[in-house]
Amino acid sequence: MWLLQCGPRIGNSRAVSGRPHAILAEPRQGLDKRETVRYSDGMEGTEMAITARFPGKCASCGGAIRVGEAVNWSPRTGTRHIVCQATAERAAAVTGGPGEVRLSCGEGYGGVPYRVGDVLRHGAGGPVVVVTAGQRYYHEDGLSFGVGDDAGHIYFATARRATPEEAAPLLERESVAVARKKARLALENIESFIRFEGERPKDEQPVGELLCDTDTTYGGGNWWVLSDEWIWFVANNGRDGDNWSDNNVRTGGAGAIGRRVKATPGLLAEIRAAWAAR
Repeated sequence: MWLLQCGPRIGNSRAVSGRPHAILAEPRQGLDKRETVRYSDGMEGTEMAITARFPGKCASCGGAIRVGEAVNWSPRTGTRHIVCQATAERAAAVTGGPGEVRLSCGEGYGGVPYRVGDVLRHGAGGPVVVVTAGQRYYHEDGLSFGVGDDAGHIYFATARRATPEEAAPLLERESVAVARKKARLALENIESFIRFEGERPKDEQPVGELLCDTDTTYGGGNWWVLSDEWIWFVANNGRDGDNWSDNNVRTGGAGAIGRRVKATPGLLAEIRAAWAAR
C-alpha cells in the first residue's frame, strides 16, 4: 500500500498545513499503520511510523529528513523525526540545560501509557516530569521490540528532572509506602515469634484489645488480642480440610488456634505502632 499526500509541492517535498515534509513510503514492517499519540499540549491524534522515500524537513525541528530514515507522520504535525533536536530543546527550555530522559515500557511487562505532567521516579536519577508521551502498537514480533508479548503496545515518553516542589508529593508517597512495608514486616516477625515460641493453653480464652481482625465467615483470617499480661496471636482454623481438633479458641464457628507470650511494654508498643502504620 502506498501513501499519497496532498498539498503544494516544495522542491522534492509536499506540505501539510504549510509545513514541508518528506514524501512517504510504505508503513514500516511490523508496525500498525495508525497509532494514538498524545502531544505536549495534551491533545491526541493518530500517527504512523514509516520510512521516508524522498528527502524533506522535520515539522518539529526543521532538520533534514533523509531517504530511508525512520520517521513519524500524522495529519496534525506532518512528518517529523522519531527523536529530534526540538524534543531536547523543549526539555532544556524547562530545565535550563540538557538532561532529557527517555522512558519506555512494554505493555506485556505491565507498562501503561505515560501522561504529560506526571511525576515519576527514574531509577537512581530521581523524580522526573513527563514532557511528551506516546505509544506504538506492534502487531507481530513484539518480543523483539520490548513489548513483552508477541503483540501489544510500547509506551514511550521524554521527561526532565523534577523540581523539589514537583517531586515533593512523590517523595511523600514513597516515604509512606516504605513505612507501611516496614510495619507489615514487623508484625510478621512478631507473629512468627509467637507461633514458634508461644504457648497454646487449652482452657483459657484471649481477653483484651482486639487488633488486625481479618476473620472471615469461611473459617480464615487471624487477629491479635493484647492485654497487660498476655499477647495473643490467633489464626482461624475453621475451613473445610482444617484439623479442627487443634483449635483451642472459641469463635462461634469451628474455632481457631491461639498462641500467646508474656506481654512487655516494649512489645505492646511495637505491635500497636506497626498496626497503626501498616
